[in-house]
Amino acid sequence: MFTKKELLWYKDLVYSKKIVIIFMMEVHDSFDNISKTDDYYIRKADYSSIDDLLLFHDLYCMKWNYLFNKEEVLKRFDEGHMCFAAFSKDKHEIVGFSWYAINSVYSRDLKCWFDINNISTISYNTFVREDFRGMSVQPSIRKQAFIDLKKSGVKDCFSYVSDKNQKMIRSIHKNNARVVGTVEYGYMLSKYYVNPKIPADLGIRARLGSTDHFLVCFSN
Repeated sequence: MFTKKELLWYKDLVYSKKIVIIFMMEVHDSFDNISKTDDYYIRKADYSSIDDLLLFHDLYCMKWNYLFNKEEVLKRFDEGHMCFAAFSKDKHEIVGFSWYAINSVYSRDLKCWFDINNISTISYNTFVREDFRGMSVQPSIRKQAFIDLKKSGVKDCFSYVSDKNQKMIRSIHKNNARVVGTVEYGYMLSKYYVNPKIPADLGIRARLGSTDHFLVCFSN
């Protein structure tokens, strides 16, 4: 006999569906509605921050999800991805971060790549320590990121968020983000599928990696 957990696992293989929402916002440098506290400061992380990023990841992120290891962080920096982090003013330790990709980024959750044009970026792997939530850390990180990105000629920022993550969706909407598409993914008859519904002229598309072997139902 199968356990209830095993039955649910097999059921999800037969058919399961999850959805992420694709948001697009203009990269700007006007953030009048952020009520930042004096408990932290924001700066762009670099190679010298790798040990701090890994420590934060292992202590806090791993309770929820695996995001990266040292080799992956090195590769991100080598490829030009940017990480902006919040540091506590008392101990100068990381309390939150957000990554911004250029060209493309791979989503482990969706098992697909997002490709973007050369005047856009896509934010991913955003995480804030629990005791610093509700202190405008994530909007403050985005503010500093947008200031730097705008100077380098980036015009638009995409992000993808689970339709279940209402807290993040509300935060993104405060920055005048608009919904431009969705990506549906899951299993159908034991075959994994990804079904993006994104207009072709936006400058972002989803694709499977060359090493993945899943049923694909592209709509764009």
